[in-house]
Amino acid sequence: MKIGAPAPEISTLDLQDKKVKLADYRGKSIVIRFWSSTCKACIDEMPALDTLYRKYKEKGLTVLAVNIGDSRETSERFVRERNIAFPVLLDPVAIPAGKYGVRAVPATFLIDREGIAKKAFLGETSKEAFEKAVSDLF
Repeated sequence: MKIGAPAPEISTLDLQDKKVKLADYRGKSIVIRFWSSTCKACIDEMPALDTLYRKYKEKGLTVLAVNIGDSRETSERFVRERNIAFPVLLDPVAIPAGKYGVRAVPATFLIDREGIAKKAFLGETSKEAFEKAVSDLF
């Protein structure tokens, strides 16, 4: 995955067993967040991502939270307990994560409306950094 280049296409299932592709969101600004329920930073930062999603969704933002390795049940419980509003996708064997070169979580990628990768956050990131990067997409 290279900043300034087209974002790699991913295709996986959401929690309702619907196939989701990155291309389905063309024309929207996208945050792809790779995470796991065993990652403390992933858990701690999820509310900030949810707040950003709720704030900017009317402007065309979507957040795709791609869970790596957890069961569907664990992911569903996580979403339900935290009232997460954005789509959560499943990556049980790290295929989409591999396309983005993810070696550790959390890893977050911002993609503009034309499908170009604009920014990457590897590891823990502040709410302020997310807010600035997301607002720069508009």
